[in-house]
Amino acid sequence: MNKTPANMLANQRRYYRRNRKKILTYEKKRRQELKMAAIKAYGGICWCCEESELNFLCIDHSFNDGQEDRKTMGRGTGFYLSLKKLEYPKGRGYRVLCHNCNMAYGLYGTCPHQETP
Repeated sequence: MNKTPANMLANQRRYYRRNRKKILTYEKKRRQELKMAAIKAYGGICWCCEESELNFLCIDHSFNDGQEDRKTMGRGTGFYLSLKKLEYPKGRGYRVLCHNCNMAYGLYGTCPHQETP
């Protein structure tokens, strides 16, 4: 068989078509494991309300510099892979928040959990 770029691409496409379901299942599991590892590395619970359900948690940029990270590290899986490669750096303003608290900090600069009555 000829190892030209066109043939290699055709083989990759054929393999993907035949194994699509298996590949998608593997990739979903891989993404979840990357996210879980990052969440655990930064404490595993929401910094504000102590929510611990993984599906509700995300990494927050407490220095509000997420835009800069997205340019260099990407989003989603790329971001989690970059954190892993950097060995989950401390002191760069990363913390775990649930999506509700993250949204409140983004919109209002504070979270209702942190407001004193």
